Amino acid sequence: MDINLIKEKLRFLQDNPNKLNKITPKEFFLNPPIPESEVFYIERNLRIRFPENYRDFITKIGNGCSGPNYGLLSLEESMIDFKLKTKPTIDLNIT
Repeated sequence: MDINLIKEKLRFLQDNPNKLNKITPKEFFLNPPIPESEVFYIERNLRIRFPENYRDFITKIGNGCSGPNYGLLSLEESMIDFKLKTKPTIDLNIT
């Protein structure tokens, strides 16, 4: 994954919102990256390891963003089961 190319394309979209399709929110945003230490803490507690490309994205580019339809959820949001009324945290540990 070319981090610099992704950052360049995201900057282009932020600078040229008219290039986004009509279902994308007018205000394009990218959440700030999260520290590697936070990702390590989550992985250690859940006894999992995120794929390197995902790790690179959330620690070097952004932890979620707006986009077509719902965009990309942040790490924290992606661990919540929105289908259930109580919105429990999804157990990512498969062992």
